Amino acid sequence: MSWIQNDEQKHFWSGNTFQEGLNEEIFSLHLKRDNVYALCFLDKKKFLVSYGEIVLTELSKGILCRVIIKPEKRRIGIGKIFVNHLLDWAFYEKSVHKIILNTYGHNIAARRCYQSVGFYEVALKKRFRRVGNKWRDLVVMEKNSSTD
Repeated sequence: MSWIQNDEQKHFWSGNTFQEGLNEEIFSLHLKRDNVYALCFLDKKKFLVSYGEIVLTELSKGILCRVIIKPEKRRIGIGKIFVNHLLDWAFYEKSVHKIILNTYGHNIAARRCYQSVGFYEVALKKRFRRVGNKWRDLVVMEKNSSTD
């Protein structure tokens, strides 16, 4: 959570999940949910480099959530590699057939990363969420397993 520097970044990372606030206790409770699977990359010194979640839903579907890369490790390809690992895990270990995600329309880096691993945009929700004093577009993306 130390990579999140302000309320806007918190909202971008967590969406509406932590309406009551975000702290270690609330986050620990979130991680205890039966359908939340948290995955991460560690570097050679065992420091956290990336974090993301797959939330399993009904009918072999999943939601990719809360992907974050350590700020100084961004824009060098780690996000793409990490997301590919998350997808492989969900598709092959959990037999998920479809993964969806939401991202903000102005987050071009995230959208390009997701597109590079096979996600495609299925919906654009204009002015969907208010973050601070700005209305933000929400982009819904999805990817099917390669076995479909």
